[in-house]
Amino acid sequence: MQQSFPQRFEFIIENTEGSKTNFARNTGKTPAQITDICKGRGKPTFDYLLALNVKYGININWLLTGEGSAFSIPSATDELSESFTEGFVMVPRYDVRASAGYGAIINSEQVVDYLAFKREWVSNDLRTDAPNLALITADGDSMEPTIKNGDLLLIDMGQTRVKKDSIYILRLDDLLVAKRLQWMYDGSLLIRSDNPAYTDQVVPEDSLENLQFLGRVIWFGRQM
Repeated sequence: MQQSFPQRFEFIIENTEGSKTNFARNTGKTPAQITDICKGRGKPTFDYLLALNVKYGININWLLTGEGSAFSIPSATDELSESFTEGFVMVPRYDVRASAGYGAIINSEQVVDYLAFKREWVSNDLRTDAPNLALITADGDSMEPTIKNGDLLLIDMGQTRVKKDSIYILRLDDLLVAKRLQWMYDGSLLIRSDNPAYTDQVVPEDSLENLQFLGRVIWFGRQM
């Protein structure tokens, strides 16, 4: 009898990390999410499957259909697939919303998905390294019309020092907010909302230590 998708998924777990807990931790999922997939209550996205292919050499076609071998065997016919995966980086999307009370820490247990970005674009256009990147969701209308509610924000977490007039993710109390930041001549920091309905805030120089900068927003995407 042919195995079901959940059974094939469990086979992958057993033959890579050995346990659901280890597999979850090392692939950016929670143990509960992995359990749901194994019980047929959830389906992983293609981007997540692609990340598994890159990490473990899993044959995605086998995982989805049961046809072929569980793990890809390198050969001349695999050159196209290999060049594709090498040309992209997988950026984690976190279950975190800017302007919502999820706290200031972005950690692996909050990863819900991965999105693929061209490695060349990340390096040449964004001028950053893939490990610095994270995706979160915008919440609210304070940055409209630039950023709208529900937009996907790409953050460069390597840029935690405000150097120019740009949009950053910062912590205010127990909230994460996306705001435009600008240094003032007296050393204070101007926190601006692009929506004129919101009041600007000025943080004096002697209070800046109370702020935590998570990174700069370098790209966003939205559903049309």
